[in-house]
Amino acid sequence: DSQQAMRWFGLAADQRDPQAQLNLALFYLRGDGVEKDINLAEQWLRRAAGNGSKRAQGILASGRYKQQ
Repeated sequence: DSQQAMRWFGLAADQRDPQAQLNLALFYLRGDGVEKDINLAEQWLRRAAGNGSKRAQGILASGRYKQQ
C-alpha cells in the first residue's frame, strides 16, 4: 500500500533518515501512489544527499531525473 508507505517514510524522513528521504524522492520521481512531482523529488533527493545518501548524491549528480 503506497499510501501507508508514504506515511511511514514521511515520519522517518522528518527524523532525517536518508533512506526514507530517498524513498520519498523515488515515489515522487515515478509517480508511484502520488502525483509525479520532479521538484518535490529533487527536494527530497537534496535532503537525502545532505544526510549522507550516496545514491541520492549520484542521482543528483547525473541530472537524469530532470528528464523524466
